[in-house]
Amino acid sequence: MQKFEKFYFNSFEFDKKTLLAKFFYRFDDKENFTEEIDFSSDFLHIRDDFQQEIFDNFLFSLSIALWISYYKLYPTRELVVKSWFLTEEDKQFWHKFYLNWLWEFLYKNKINPNWLFNFVNESDKKYEKIEFKTSDKIFLPIWGWKDSIVSAELLKRNSYTYTPFVFGKIDTIKLNCLKVTSQEAFLVKRKLDENIFRLNELWYYNWHVPITWIISFVLLCSAYLCDYRYLILSNEKSANIWNVKMWKCGNYESISLTTNSVIPVKTGIYSKENLLENTKDSKNFKSKFSHCHSELVSESWKCKNPFIDSLSSKEWQNKFLEVNHQYSKSLEFEQDLDTFIKRNLSNEIKYFSLLRWMYEIKIAEIFSKIWKDYFGVFSSCNKNFKINKDHVLPTKYWCNSCPKCAFVYAVLRPYLTDIETMQIFWKELYENKDLENLFKELLWVKWIKPFECVWEEDEVVYAMNEALAKFKKEKKDIPYILEIFEKEVKKNYDEVFFLNLKNKLFTVYNQETLIPEEIKTKILIW
Repeated sequence: MQKFEKFYFNSFEFDKKTLLAKFFYRFDDKENFTEEIDFSSDFLHIRDDFQQEIFDNFLFSLSIALWISYYKLYPTRELVVKSWFLTEEDKQFWHKFYLNWLWEFLYKNKINPNWLFNFVNESDKKYEKIEFKTSDKIFLPIWGWKDSIVSAELLKRNSYTYTPFVFGKIDTIKLNCLKVTSQEAFLVKRKLDENIFRLNELWYYNWHVPITWIISFVLLCSAYLCDYRYLILSNEKSANIWNVKMWKCGNYESISLTTNSVIPVKTGIYSKENLLENTKDSKNFKSKFSHCHSELVSESWKCKNPFIDSLSSKEWQNKFLEVNHQYSKSLEFEQDLDTFIKRNLSNEIKYFSLLRWMYEIKIAEIFSKIWKDYFGVFSSCNKNFKINKDHVLPTKYWCNSCPKCAFVYAVLRPYLTDIETMQIFWKELYENKDLENLFKELLWVKWIKPFECVWEEDEVVYAMNEALAKFKKEKKDIPYILEIFEKEVKKNYDEVFFLNLKNKLFTVYNQETLIPEEIKTKILIW
């Protein structure tokens, strides 16, 4: 693996006739990349008052969002912006986002982030915010998942018209969902540089890219280009929940407290087991981790230690770091992006999630009771959406073995008949003994919450308890997984707990959203 010193954003260009944008990046003077984003459409056209200067400002922001796909091949200390200027405020914005977007990547690859994400200017040319007016039109990204389907139907049933938005390509799943909605989508096409795949084969880093955040900036460009105001996402309240928390030691150097995985710290590499060994007495703990001040943050793993137990909540509450696979779907991201948009791009464009005020299990209940036409065509399994995969899974779009499949199955199962379950999944997943460890991960009984778009363990606990009650009420044999749940998990809770859990999970949190008042007051949720 060849080492690189700096990553460069050179420039971008846009052809107004073809609506093709190109973005140019490189590592040192050794590896070059060109990414293409094609905004051309058969039924949408650019705004009449289009100004290149305004659109360049949007493209500049998109360029920084896109380069994460290339930068992660070999994260360098410096990210050099050659042709434009980032203010200190914007540097902080991008530094925070890159750090949070890549936390999982850094965690999994044992990369110390202390020296990364330093944005360097090589130009004093600034893009200035120029105000413009927009129409009240709506873009709604359609993924083929149940969440975007719920958003689409909520808008439709509340008499809102919208344009479906698709990024990348329209696969079979998206196409079938669009047929049910009887809508034509605005497709923005993306072409990654082939060099990225060559370097992946040479063992450069390759990991999950937060596609939602890339789509967010593509949406912003599309909003100006086609004269749209509302960019409506379908991210739920559950997306705010982290996967793992880590002790903060110094500046970002951390020890994971909720996983068997290891990450590098100043004093060495520690797993949960040898950290436990090193914390048997407070003197040994202090000698190795004198610069750490924290508390165990995992309820599923406790280690009694006099030094730790003596710390007050004020001493540890802000001393840990959260790794969230869904950071780009979280409310924090949404709020920061909203601030960025208003500061740099536009006061007209509104970016928000229509489902933010609900937990995933409430969304699942709404979907299962009202929109049965989608049962045979939707999917949430990410194995359908991998790059360079032109086909879908043979079993009706579900692998039925990944965390995403298991979670969606769990939250839908209490509200589905046996026939409906087979129509969607083709299998009764609770009968599969090989999935025991996977469901325990979803419950946080074993290891950590999977690094996937899955949600709170409370939702899985509640959903499995409801499914168990349903099987008993219908006097059916209890599936293997639910037997394990009853023996190992349910016994720890009483009926009051589940009543409180139901109140928490099915409440509509009106205040925890960026939905504009002019839309919030008109949306009725079942």
